[in-house]
Amino acid sequence: MHSLTERKQQQASIPDDELLRQLVAGDKSAFVVLYDRYRQRLFTYCCRMMGDRELAKDALQESLLKAFQKAAMYEPGTNVAAWLFRMTRNTCIDMLRTLKVHESLDGLQIPAEEQTQDVMLQEVLTSEIEKLPEIYREAVVLRDVHGHSYEEIAQIVGTPVSTIKFRIFKARDTLRQRLAIYLEDIR
Repeated sequence: MHSLTERKQQQASIPDDELLRQLVAGDKSAFVVLYDRYRQRLFTYCCRMMGDRELAKDALQESLLKAFQKAAMYEPGTNVAAWLFRMTRNTCIDMLRTLKVHESLDGLQIPAEEQTQDVMLQEVLTSEIEKLPEIYREAVVLRDVHGHSYEEIAQIVGTPVSTIKFRIFKARDTLRQRLAIYLEDIR
């Protein structure tokens, strides 16, 4: 009989596709592994989309519940991360439409251990990202905060790669213009 630690180590090496297959076959512990792998990244994404930590928690919980319920609908061979992010994106958009909430990241705090001398610039950057139109904000957050490839973002958003590249270019260009005055002060 394997110890709990050994089982967790074994499950940690299982590919995401296989974990979803195991979940569909009835192994609920496979979902716990997926949850552990993606929870933080999805929560950060929800915070950026929802603009409120409590709403982000709700969106994350709803998204993960949907993923659990719809695991059988997952098409093997597709990117599991993109599938999860797309489901989370749709949940956030639905919640924003329902609640008619305007984005604000006031409740999102930078953890103390991550604060640097550039906290003010970080706050200004966060504020300017909030002001971007949703399609640009989403693209730049997925690319520059979460590190997704253009192809993954296109899959998550359901838009051609060329459109994603344009949105990221436009978002970065807008941010560059808006932050120019702050960047000059640093030099």
